[in-house]
Order: sequence, then C-alpha cells, then structure tokens
Amino acid sequence: MTAMYQTQITRALYIEVPFDVPTDYVRSALDTGSIRSSTEPLSFIEPEDFELAATQARLTYRLTVFNIKKHTRISITETRHLQWHLNFDATSGYTALHVFKDMRCMDADALDMKDFLVPREIIQETIVSLNYLYSRGERKTSKLLDQEGVHKFKQPFPDRPLLRDFRYYRARLVDVAYEFLNPPRRWRAIWKDRRSPMQF
Repeated sequence: MTAMYQTQITRALYIEVPFDVPTDYVRSALDTGSIRSSTEPLSFIEPEDFELAATQARLTYRLTVFNIKKHTRISITETRHLQWHLNFDATSGYTALHVFKDMRCMDADALDMKDFLVPREIIQETIVSLNYLYSRGERKTSKLLDQEGVHKFKQPFPDRPLLRDFRYYRARLVDVAYEFLNPPRRWRAIWKDRRSPMQF
C-alpha cells in the first residue's frame, strides 16, 4: 500500500476502531480474492432476465432484513470479509446469510480514491445492497439499523433499486429472494403435510 493510502486508512482506524484491531484489518476485510476488476461478476451463474422478472414480481414484501427475520428462519451473520457479502453459509442449510456491514473503510473518502483495493463500482454496489436490505425509509428496519450500528449512508443511492439494477450482487440477491420466498419449513408443518389427505 502506498503511504497516502496507509495514512487515510490508519487515520480512520485510529478514530473509529478499538486498539485491539490488527493493523492489517482493512486489507483483510477488503481482500476480494479473484475479483480484481470491475468487469468481473461475483457469481459464475448469472440469472436470466425472465428469472429476475419472475422473482421480482413474487416479492410481495420488501426484501429487507426486518422482513427476512420476520417471515423466515434465515439469520443474518456479520462477516469481516467483503468477498462473503450476501453469501449463504452452505453448512447451515441456507439459513445463515453473511452480510458485510463494516463501512469504516468504504465511505465517501474511499470512493474518491483512484486506486483503492477494491474497484469503485463494487464498493458502491455494496453500499447500495446494504441500503436495499436496511432501508431507512421503513421505520422498523430503521430502528433495527440503528440498533445494529450500521453506517449511515452519505451517498445519494436509490432507495428502491430492483434486482436487475444490481450487476455484481445480482445473483446473490436473487438467491436471497428465492430463500425468502421459499423459507425452510418447520418439522411440525412437514408432519402435518404428511398426514393431510389432500396429499394422496
């Protein structure tokens, strides 16, 4: 890292981060693995246009963290690594969703840096995705947002983007929407279905 980047990041760490945070925190948090340019998607399988439209049309509730917690058994797990943002934990049976919420090194100053560790478009879309999940226009979600200490966004991003508006996180958000629309059923519901005569 250049001296200029070290100075800006170090200043942010000293102001906002406890002293026990390692000095390489920012580099480890923003280590995006193989994603080195803004032209690469974050998923190998991109949803088709008809799939996007069909999924969007089925969303009768807004895809917010509050609604996800209310209507499903999906839990939100904070991750310190950007590359895991909006990824489901495969070992949890798609019931734990990783969300990168630490905006200390992804604020307006980061967006203005010419050669930041992560392409500007990915940083920008990460913030948009958080604004999408933690919509400040919804009172209950806003309360949850304040409780969890998520960064108050400074950039004028759209409040209600559609799934098709996302480029890098599109496939991951479609996965989230699919699990939201098809939540894991409890054992009691499964047992009841097995006893229902309508099944035969």
